[in-house]
Amino acid sequence: MNDISFNRIGTFMRASQTKFAAALLLAVFGIALFPGMRLNAAGETSGNYGDNVTWYLDDTGTLIISGSGDMDDSGRTPFYNDSRITRVVINRGVKSIGSNAFNGCVNMESITIPYDVSYIGPNAFHACLELKSITIPEGVRDILPTTFSECDSLESITFTNKISSFGNEAFKNCTSLKSITIPDSGISIGYEAFMGCTSLESITIPSSDISIGLGAFDGCKKLKSITMYKDVYDKYQNAFPDISSDAFHFYYDLKYTTDGNGSVMGSSETFDSSAETLTMSPNKGFTVDKVTWSDGSGDPVELKAENGKYTMPKPSDSFNYGSDTVTIKVFFKKVEYEITFKNYDGTVLEKKKVPEGEIPEYTGTITPEKPSAGGYSYEFAGWDTAPVAVTGPATYTATYTRKEIEYKVTFVDDDGAEICSDKVKYHEVPVFNGNNPVRKETDTHTFTFVGWSDGKTTYSLDQGLPQIESDTTFTPVFTEVAKHVYTVGEVKGDGLDSDIVIDVHRDTDDENCIDYFSKASIDGTEMTKDDQYTATKGSTIITIKKEYLSTLSAGEHELTVTFSDGSVSAKIKVAAKKSENIPATGEVTGPATYTGIALIAAACALGAGVVLSKKRKEA
Repeated sequence: MNDISFNRIGTFMRASQTKFAAALLLAVFGIALFPGMRLNAAGETSGNYGDNVTWYLDDTGTLIISGSGDMDDSGRTPFYNDSRITRVVINRGVKSIGSNAFNGCVNMESITIPYDVSYIGPNAFHACLELKSITIPEGVRDILPTTFSECDSLESITFTNKISSFGNEAFKNCTSLKSITIPDSGISIGYEAFMGCTSLESITIPSSDISIGLGAFDGCKKLKSITMYKDVYDKYQNAFPDISSDAFHFYYDLKYTTDGNGSVMGSSETFDSSAETLTMSPNKGFTVDKVTWSDGSGDPVELKAENGKYTMPKPSDSFNYGSDTVTIKVFFKKVEYEITFKNYDGTVLEKKKVPEGEIPEYTGTITPEKPSAGGYSYEFAGWDTAPVAVTGPATYTATYTRKEIEYKVTFVDDDGAEICSDKVKYHEVPVFNGNNPVRKETDTHTFTFVGWSDGKTTYSLDQGLPQIESDTTFTPVFTEVAKHVYTVGEVKGDGLDSDIVIDVHRDTDDENCIDYFSKASIDGTEMTKDDQYTATKGSTIITIKKEYLSTLSAGEHELTVTFSDGSVSAKIKVAAKKSENIPATGEVTGPATYTGIALIAAACALGAGVVLSKKRKEA
């Protein structure tokens, strides 16, 4: 390979390095220029966007922004280039939309902005490729630079108040925008504000106090109708593309007066000879009914309208605008538009006619509601857009604030009395923290607690309780066990000279009767096994020891023998104890005996004395 070839290779490598360095420098410059831009972290569905503003993205692609105050306006945005977002709802209380807020949200089709918002930052909707329409709330007075640039699906813009300015490139390359009516106010339109709006067919600028930047409408080659003041056009005609002069229509001011019958008339005005059409701007609440003109030479002539414009008679030898006075009379009629209030699901809540210029209010009898679902309740938060002065038919859709629900879980006893209760969230599993419920046994059955029922399903103790989706009451579930029949056989012994022995039999499995034995009681008092009695096999043989029986009173007592699945009772008799220390016949013993003998002797002596005394008296 010769030196020339090596030189070419070196030159090529140096050129490649230069291009790479330039690209790297451009990337660094871009990061430095937009430090706040970042991609939304994968999977984020909620967060903060300002000191008191939060956001939530649901699984349908709807982004809900709530709170009070302003969004972060530093240029940092959690939604940059977030293709998941298809719809945005900003709730009442949010006061502003930050810079770059929805920059690059290429799938966002619609946005609801409340009338609380009074500021929209630059680049806020840049490159929102699917956004088709937007209503600017009345508090916003300035459309800042590049706010809607590159929104190539944007077809319509509605302004609800006067706008002070349209920033540079504000709607640049909005290739689907077909018409725009700029509010009547003193405004400025920045350079290239509507540049590249290749579908734009009509522009209405009803203000005479306006400035227009260079290239504001460059590339708008489809313009067919431009309605504005003639002196404004004369001053800023270089801002418009080179199109046919037929596209231009000019405003001339009319002074309106009332004729006393509710109609409004225009006063006499002199028009320039170039004024071939006239566009009316009715007072609020009225629409043009008819327009007449007269040059004073005959009866007034009614002018015919086409697309809201009234064609003036052509100048002639007998009539010239520049030298003659024309009297224009404009008759108005009151106009009403249909206003519809809908619920979140499209259900019509109220539909009514509202006069133009009035702000509609919801007066329907149906309270806007959204049912709870997925563990959340919904509280009415207002309408998707704040009602504004009526200019045409309008629809307002109810919006809601989502709140997490807590459900009450109650556990009751067999008789319905509450044992305990608690609050749990959606799909949480409740925990029972009370004493297990019981059901009293009957003569024939016992009952065992085995689980809980919510009225539809039974949940065993091993299975556990279900996830909660509503207020729930759990009632206990029992299994019933039939009691077995026990009978008492022969009763032996008297409890005095011998133990008392009884045998007990079971209706089934009698040979293993002892295996079911639990306890034995006398008159309701449990005896101590092996000390006071024994229980042995042979069905079941209960031997009550005479030593224990000697502590009982003579007579009849009730013996109860209890088994795990039943019980039986029997009467036993304890014999009377034999008397102790009773003397034999004729035997005198003990001090009491001697005392009695002495008393008898004294009585005899007393009786003898009485007899002797009586005899003496008689003698």
